[in-house]
Amino acid sequence: MMIHTRRSWQERLLAAIVLLLGYLYLLWVLRDSPQSISTTAQLGYALMTLIIAYWEIGTFKIVNHRLALSNDLKIWLALVGSTIVGMLLLESWPETVMATLTSRGLLWNTMIALSTGIFEETITRGLLFSVFLQAGHRHQWRLKFTQARFFHR
Repeated sequence: MMIHTRRSWQERLLAAIVLLLGYLYLLWVLRDSPQSISTTAQLGYALMTLIIAYWEIGTFKIVNHRLALSNDLKIWLALVGSTIVGMLLLESWPETVMATLTSRGLLWNTMIALSTGIFEETITRGLLFSVFLQAGHRHQWRLKFTQARFFHR
């Protein structure tokens, strides 16, 4: 069962689009500014987006129950995960991590990574995923291509 929200899925979709356009506008306005100002503004906007999404949805949860993973999906996740670990080991991952941790721009790079992660997860998992779940629940959609079932009958 989905978490009951205060707004319709159309209003949350519009909010996600407006927040995304606002982020793109912020990046455009700050394109020639110093890195400290640009990075701080991006992190501030990402945190503001997180607060707005929490206010819109009313929680950080989208559904009341955990979505079940099928055995096929678990196998695919294990294959993808082991492939990524293998690629990291082949590409001298420890040396890359040490070079990143000892760089002069560690603070700014960390702030950019945090703001990007917060903003992306807030928009996609927070607003858009809840929009698609509510729209699908309303229309009783089933994803027959993947045989996924998101809703209990």
